[in-house]
Amino acid sequence: MQGRDLIFEIGTEELPSSAVYSGIEQLSVAVPAALRDARLEYDEVTVMATPRRLAVLVTSLAERQPDATERHKGPAAKAAFDDAGNPTKAAEGFARGKGVMVESLELVEDDAGAYVYATVETVGVDASEVLPGLLSRIIDNLEWAKSQRWGAATCASRVRCAGCSRCMATPSCPSPSAI
Repeated sequence: MQGRDLIFEIGTEELPSSAVYSGIEQLSVAVPAALRDARLEYDEVTVMATPRRLAVLVTSLAERQPDATERHKGPAAKAAFDDAGNPTKAAEGFARGKGVMVESLELVEDDAGAYVYATVETVGVDASEVLPGLLSRIIDNLEWAKSQRWGAATCASRVRCAGCSRCMATPSCPSPSAI
């Protein structure tokens, strides 16, 4: 896969070794899961850390999400349409919940009976629009054995961020120490 490398670095105050290892473990799980949920393809995720820095290198990160088509099973046909074939509140609610028009619902018959299906098409978005929120949520969701609050902050964290940076370069980023 061809893409750009991403380096995401969290600068911190001095962390004890247990927090460093915890950060590595959490980021090793959270980053791939977040990228998968965001439909951003990549080759490899590597997490590196020091007592004052947590860094993630994502190689060949896609520059854009692929377009997606999802098919959702809805209510049974007899609950979705009345005897005259008009949509009921169940069909209208299902269509509204999936963001489609009632007219676009499909009736599919299988071994379990006839059901209504909605096809939802989602256009992919540039990674540059997805990453800021995604990376921010990853930081917010890091959990630490001992959490603290600083100033007027509303969230508690073991990590007091001295700063965060991210770099997307072609074809690869410089090493974390060069940022």
